[in-house]
Amino acid sequence: MSFDRIKSQLKQHSITQPVHDEFCPLLCYLITPELILYALCNLFLIQYIRILMTNRFLPFCFVSLFFCILSLSACQNESTKVIGVVDVERVLTESVPGKAALAHLEQAKAVLQKGLKDLEEEWKDASDEEKRRVLTEGLAALNRQMAVEEQTARKVVADIMLEEIRGWRLTHKASCVIARQNLLDADKTVDVTDEILHAMASKTATFAPLPTVNIKKRDSAQPEKEKGPEPAAK
Repeated sequence: MSFDRIKSQLKQHSITQPVHDEFCPLLCYLITPELILYALCNLFLIQYIRILMTNRFLPFCFVSLFFCILSLSACQNESTKVIGVVDVERVLTESVPGKAALAHLEQAKAVLQKGLKDLEEEWKDASDEEKRRVLTEGLAALNRQMAVEEQTARKVVADIMLEEIRGWRLTHKASCVIARQNLLDADKTVDVTDEILHAMASKTATFAPLPTVNIKKRDSAQPEKEKGPEPAAK
């Protein structure tokens, strides 16, 4: 293999070529110092054999070739990287903490729906326009509170997941762990989702207390100043 051919192969993976942002993590993984070292070992081996073969020291040549092959094998092993792929959405929904989060959100939703029913009952005798205004404001407030509940519960599960992923990476000396949702394609052998699910099975998620809904009573003397329910601060 000639030096020009090696340069042409390296040029095909040049990091100076314009690449879309979505492929940058994969490209950075391919072009590593170990890969460059591997290519240089190939170049050194080829040139060294040519120099030795021009002389008449064949025994010395074979001994040197043996050590060069050992060095090349070491470079190749060093260039091997361990990566993991995790299906994040699956972990958030199928893990034990994830299922606990779904149950918690169902309870929170029931509390907020009851608050809306209480609001409708409180303002059932109001005028249609007044009732529509109050219920619209109340529903918007309850929807905002539900969004906060979902975001908070998801963060609790995500923190547990990230802790287990970090532990897996350190245990297996992996270079990185990537979310499957960010990959175009990956071999099944690098998927470690089941291992993360198994590790999270013994974890207990602690969520914030369920929300409370305070309904302002309708004041017949000043109906225009009344507003919808406001979830109490946790």
